[in-house]
Amino acid sequence: MRLSARLFDGAMGASGEVARHVVAAAFGAALTHGAHTLLDDPGSSTYQALETTIETEEDFRSHPYKDSRGYLTLGFGTNLDAGITIDEGRILLQQRLDANGHQLAILWPAFADQPVGIQAALVDMSYQLGAGGVLEFKKMLSALERNDYKAAAAAALDSAWARETPARAKRVAGEILKG
Repeated sequence: MRLSARLFDGAMGASGEVARHVVAAAFGAALTHGAHTLLDDPGSSTYQALETTIETEEDFRSHPYKDSRGYLTLGFGTNLDAGITIDEGRILLQQRLDANGHQLAILWPAFADQPVGIQAALVDMSYQLGAGGVLEFKKMLSALERNDYKAAAAAALDSAWARETPARAKRVAGEILKG
C-alpha cells in the first residue's frame, strides 16, 4: 500500500493530527489484510537505503529551524508543528536519560559508587538542570560521597531549584533519603 507524497504533505501541512490518522488508517488497513510493508523489516537493505537517502536530503539540524514552507523543523526534517507521538517522546526521554547518566558518571566519578536509587535521583535532577547544574550542588554531592543521605537531601532542598519546583525537589529529596 502506498500513500502519495502529495496526500501526505497535504495532511502534514493541514494538521499533524490529520496526518497521523491518514498514516494510521493506511498502514492499519494494510496490516489487517496481511500485507507486508517496508516497516515490517527496518533492517532490510531497502529500509536502510531509504533512511540514508532521507538523512542526506534533509540534513541533520540539532536546533529547531523554519523549513522552506515555514514549518518548525528539527533533526532530519521532523515537522515539529505537527507534534510528536508518545513513542517519539519516549525515545527522546530515554536518549536524554542515558546521556545525562553518562555525563554525570564522567563529570562526577563518585556517581558509579552511589546506590541505584541515588543515581536515579541525580539523573532526574539532571534531566531538568543538566549534568552541570547537578554539579553545582556541591554540599549535596559531598554528603552523598559520605553516604550522609539526610544532609544530601537537605542540601538539595536548600536551593533555588527546590524553590522553583518544590514538588519535584521534595520527591527527589525523598528518594535521596532512601539511599
